[in-house]
Amino acid sequence: MVIWSQQATTAFFTAADQMALHPAIKTRLQADGITAVEDLGDFTKESLIAISKACERDTNLGAHFGQHSLQRLIVAAEAVRYYKAVGRDIEPNMMKWAPLLKNFQKGMQALESLMSKTEPDTPKISKQLPVMKWSQAFATVLKRCYGTRKIPLAYVIRGTETPVAPAPALAQNQAYSTEYGSLIAELTARASHTDVNFQEDNSLVFAKLEEATRGTQYAASIKPFEKTNNGKAAYKAIMKHHVGEDKWSKEITKNDHLLHNLKWKSNGNVTMERFIAQHRHAYQQLLAASEYVTHQLPDSYTRVSYLLQAIQTTDPDLCAAIANIKKDKTDEGMRRDFEAASAYLQESDPVAQRLSGQKRPAGEISMIEAGTGNNNVTVAAFKSGIGKTGVHLRFYAQNEYRKLSSAQKQELKEWRGTPEGKAAVAKSKSDREKRQKVNVSSLVEKELTKRLKTIENEKAESVSAKASFKDAIVSALQDLAADASTTTTPTPAVAPQRLNSKILSSILAKAATKKNDN
Repeated sequence: MVIWSQQATTAFFTAADQMALHPAIKTRLQADGITAVEDLGDFTKESLIAISKACERDTNLGAHFGQHSLQRLIVAAEAVRYYKAVGRDIEPNMMKWAPLLKNFQKGMQALESLMSKTEPDTPKISKQLPVMKWSQAFATVLKRCYGTRKIPLAYVIRGTETPVAPAPALAQNQAYSTEYGSLIAELTARASHTDVNFQEDNSLVFAKLEEATRGTQYAASIKPFEKTNNGKAAYKAIMKHHVGEDKWSKEITKNDHLLHNLKWKSNGNVTMERFIAQHRHAYQQLLAASEYVTHQLPDSYTRVSYLLQAIQTTDPDLCAAIANIKKDKTDEGMRRDFEAASAYLQESDPVAQRLSGQKRPAGEISMIEAGTGNNNVTVAAFKSGIGKTGVHLRFYAQNEYRKLSSAQKQELKEWRGTPEGKAAVAKSKSDREKRQKVNVSSLVEKELTKRLKTIENEKAESVSAKASFKDAIVSALQDLAADASTTTTPTPAVAPQRLNSKILSSILAKAATKKNDN
């Protein structure tokens, strides 16, 4: 426990760059129970407003309780509650108004905004989403659902009940550490399970588990915890009964191998950012598995070592960046900070510079070498094309999209907003349009060929019919000529009529014979 000196406490409440309260107002706060900085954690926004109004009505004070002081006190009280929730001892440098508490205020406003949004649907355990994949999707959903403590419900199913001490050092001018990267992430990772309101959040998680297992064989695993609404115990029971240690062990082996052996070459087509994302994902998988199987997780120094050892390059800028990271060995230096080292390396990425302006769709395969020593083996590595809810990250036709769950639609929407998602959707649409054009062209060509063949057949039949009719006329005339040579010449009065009738009868008979023959 850090003990604040009287001088530090007075400066916090009265200094112009801090709470800027008049000394008389500070004395009045003591009467209301605010003697030390940590006492602010017991006062809500409403109660501080009430105190400020009371001070304004007290004519004996002879001092004004300014609105800017009130707003700063409200933020400071929220910061005290936050620090206590994540298990931090509050030191004077953690309560500086500018810029730390001002940044904290913006972070809490963002948190309030997220809390006001509609919660995502709870993923259901199914054949398409088996327990191991479901557990990750369920944890992701809980990160976007908030309980009574303004903390993502994901903290309830966390393995450790109390925060690991000591807490990591704060990032510069921030109320959270670089290791966690945000207020929300630090709350999720470090919020205690011993708080009086934990049980309320625990009950909310149980309700979501009941929804996820309803009508399935997994419902029996959570039945013993129904009376107490113990969501944490129910979740552990599902994982224990249906995801054995052997599966987690395989997950550890796979991701541990990736951290040790996956190589990155600066003359390839995989950017440093994507390669680092693979390292980060592998570590998160190890972290998840370590809650069920005993495994020594690599610390930040070791993670940076794995990353630097994986890089194979002769690029001068990148080599200089690697050298600078190795030299920065202070407690807060890049050599001991994976995220800081990652950000620094990406600034000198020759692949990203070469591919600037080019977009590659998600799931596109790139070549990365993996192996140990001199026995490198080329393997295909690619960003997973399946989201945490089990949705395939690709373009969907309307009839396909309607069949997705709300959680899958939400994840798909978020992915489409990323640069890779936009590029992938655009390419999918383009490919689909090309296939449609090819199909239409093929159908048109097929139909046209069929029609032309029909016309040719009809034309051939017409020609054949005309030829047959002509042959019939010629044959009839020849027969008549033969008859005329053997008979007496008819009288002029009747010869034309008899001749025409005989010719017509002969032509029709011949034509009918020809038609039947054809």
